[in-house]
Amino acid sequence: MCSVDDQFREYTLQRSMGLKSTSYWQFGVGSVKSLKKPGLRENLMKFYQAHYSANLMRLALISKDSLETLEKWVLEKFTAIQNNEKELFRHKVIPFDNTNLAKLVRLVPVKDQDFLLFQWMIPDTEKYYKSDPLKYLTHLLGHEGPNSLFSMLKVEGLAVSLTAGPAEEMHLFAFMEVRIRLTKKGLREWERVANCVFVYLNMLKEKGVQKWIFEELKAIKHLNFQFKEKEEPISYVEGLSPKMMSYPHEDLLRLNYLMEDYDEEHIKKITNSLTLDNLRLSLISRDLASDCDLTEEWYEIKYSVQDLPTWVYEAYKNPKFVPTNNKLKLDLPPKNIFLPTDLTILCPEDPSGLPKFPLKVHSTDYTELWFKQDNQFKVPKVRARCNIYE
Repeated sequence: MCSVDDQFREYTLQRSMGLKSTSYWQFGVGSVKSLKKPGLRENLMKFYQAHYSANLMRLALISKDSLETLEKWVLEKFTAIQNNEKELFRHKVIPFDNTNLAKLVRLVPVKDQDFLLFQWMIPDTEKYYKSDPLKYLTHLLGHEGPNSLFSMLKVEGLAVSLTAGPAEEMHLFAFMEVRIRLTKKGLREWERVANCVFVYLNMLKEKGVQKWIFEELKAIKHLNFQFKEKEEPISYVEGLSPKMMSYPHEDLLRLNYLMEDYDEEHIKKITNSLTLDNLRLSLISRDLASDCDLTEEWYEIKYSVQDLPTWVYEAYKNPKFVPTNNKLKLDLPPKNIFLPTDLTILCPEDPSGLPKFPLKVHSTDYTELWFKQDNQFKVPKVRARCNIYE
């Protein structure tokens, strides 16, 4: 399955391009081919003896049963695991440097989709989780409203979607990523798309860090946590248990929503670190097959790699993007005037008298508006649906 998952294939190729002196470079899954080596079981037992210890394990449980019952189960099932006081292994060498950064990679995917991927290698920010400058950057780079990078690319017919965010690696570093799914026009004009990204980055650096944006994002994160909906239990505990090794227990449940400390200098430092020296730029398309002269060992991914072309350096230093629609601009997002400050629920204490079904509250020759007051969950959320008929 993994071999046809394009993002996993990209990640495998990324690892294969790391320094061969590091474990990051090694194949990370295992197949009949990769595991068919002498001494496999002996090496597995050595790994077991070196690392299998209760002090290096964390357990997260979720259940409708009582805490007393859960504690009883844990003691019954896991007490037998010995605590051998093993030391937690930490990676020490970053697998990317000036020999494998500042590169342009072309690769052929399985699906007929085209992408332009920016990956900036930045220092690990795990210990700064209460200020987390990457949440600020992710919010701006991935914004989809007025003045945003994506809105410009979409109106210009160059992009279908855009996502942004960090990918943490080895507790040593992270890649700050901007992934743009291109239209066929965007693929033909991908240099123009790159210029647009550089213009937006340049704008962020010139405008500087804005405290009001941080405060807006902090308020949104707080609201999202305060009124968080239930999620798939198995996914929740799978995500929670590894975090228990790195963060204080009192912050675990709200970790993804924490933005307590405004650190302007740190945000500025990370923003300014998005340069060409630490960039991996990937162009991904099935149309690139004739340009890809290399083959990855395990999944036979067709790709090519070269130093960033001269035009990229020129575009980064003096980025230019002229939109066909002169009303559009790349700028900071407008202030969010819809951010609530009063979360009072406009619902009677006894909701039993509320209508059970939606009522028509407005009607014209062309439109109808129906409304139903929530009488069960009592949370300050609105769910709207619009049906358009021809």
